[in-house]
Amino acid sequence: YLALIRVLSRYKCIEDVGAGVDEDGVVIYSETSEGEEVRRISANNPLHMAACLGEVGDGKGDGKGDGKGEKLRKELAGRIDQMTPLEFAGYVSCLAEENPEGGLYETESSEVNEVLMMAAEVSDGVYNAQVEEGVNVKENECNLDSRNADVVMAWAGGGQGWEEVVEGSGRMEGDVARVLMRVADVLKQLENKGWDLAVDARRLIVRGEMEEFYYS
Repeated sequence: YLALIRVLSRYKCIEDVGAGVDEDGVVIYSETSEGEEVRRISANNPLHMAACLGEVGDGKGDGKGDGKGEKLRKELAGRIDQMTPLEFAGYVSCLAEENPEGGLYETESSEVNEVLMMAAEVSDGVYNAQVEEGVNVKENECNLDSRNADVVMAWAGGGQGWEEVVEGSGRMEGDVARVLMRVADVLKQLENKGWDLAVDARRLIVRGEMEEFYYS
């Protein structure tokens, strides 16, 4: 618990506002706007996902001549803002995998690949922060997994029909549908958080045959 508190403090998700300590002698922290963004994410490791979306950054060293974490956050957020809805759908698939294997492979999109390279550094930062502060990294995984990006973009791109996408993926129809539904669910979360890019990306996925899967 205390280890997680230290990590959340590093990422400026909570702050000591002088509210004293609880009955166990632990400082009572207040949630920041960054912390609210993390709390509104449903994922195995919400902090990791928020960091890879450019919503939070490691504040260690800020104000001491470093500030590397905040610089990385701004750079990643800027690149994500430049993505098209199609590219964003592909990128979100790399964050949305519920059982990530931590595999980063080149996708068919050079833009997604470049953003993934930046996100990998951010992901490593979250992992290292957790290790340094004593968080169980097996329970709070920090993995990016790009194995679904191409199939997500094949469907979201609209140039292929459902059967063609499924056949090209080499997977069962239900497996493809589950991947797309998970990405759509994460995009819906981001949509609820005010991400306009997520609105357009989700529309590319929840259409045609996927509407039947998604709303059934």
